[in-house]
Amino acid sequence: MLASATWVLMFPPTSSWTQEKSEQLSELGREANILSFGIVQAKNNPSMHGGQNPAELQKQHDEVRVKYDVLHQEFLNASERPQQIVALLRWSGIALVCVGAVLTFVARGSG
Repeated sequence: MLASATWVLMFPPTSSWTQEKSEQLSELGREANILSFGIVQAKNNPSMHGGQNPAELQKQHDEVRVKYDVLHQEFLNASERPQQIVALLRWSGIALVCVGAVLTFVARGSG
């Protein structure tokens, strides 16, 4: 149980998630939003004189969105993983204490 209390201090989420990744995630999100608005605008105001092609914008948006989704999943894993390990350690400690108490009770009762 002591390990569960100190796990987050020993292995913080920042060990696998850096400021650069955070900035990249923000930039990809911003770029995806800009492309989304560009797609809507290109579809609503088609231009035969060199306007942006909605299909090309959609392709760019899909590529950016895939990169964003991968990086966002990495962020979620970095933020949730320490908590999952802490919960596992905590419940393992509680289970060991309970098993030890039962074994002690049984040993005293039979002796």
